[in-house]
Amino acid sequence: MEKLDSLVLGQLADRAFTPRRLALMLAEAARVSEQRKASDREKVSRLQAELKRTEDRLNRLYEALESGVVDLDETFQRRVQQAKAAREGVLVEMAGLRRRQAAPAVRIQPAQVEAFSKVIRAKLADRTSTFAKDYLAALVTEVRVVDDTATISGSNEALLAAVAGRKAGTEVPAFMREWRARQDSNPRPLGS
Repeated sequence: MEKLDSLVLGQLADRAFTPRRLALMLAEAARVSEQRKASDREKVSRLQAELKRTEDRLNRLYEALESGVVDLDETFQRRVQQAKAAREGVLVEMAGLRRRQAAPAVRIQPAQVEAFSKVIRAKLADRTSTFAKDYLAALVTEVRVVDDTATISGSNEALLAAVAGRKAGTEVPAFMREWRARQDSNPRPLGS
């Protein structure tokens, strides 16, 4: 297992996290994100039409009750509750899609790619750090070994978030959970 870990981390550092390869993966993530936003706009339009139909249905039910066509019995109440639940479901789904659409597009500068590449490759090479395992947990979704071949899979979008999430002026990617400014276990504020 140690040998496999070493090989996987070495390949990630040497092949996946070169500035050139990172730029390609990040461009793909941005393209997929834009496609998703276009798809989300279409879904919102469909959901708006569904919301209108559901609200019309509710209005017809209320009008039937007001005009005396139907009685306020359990069946009527159940139908009203079903229509309200359907409306609520549509509204929740629309809100999620709109929230995702409102997220600003992430713009990664070449200097960010270079800095991220440098930091992550150095951290992956440091076998004494827990960074490598944290990284694998955060960004690599699968390492599949068949015979003498290992295939490493991950999310380009998670990578995009990791590169964009780097705090300005630091050399520490935001997804590193255990990092401390002073290498000790006693967290305390920095002196001014």
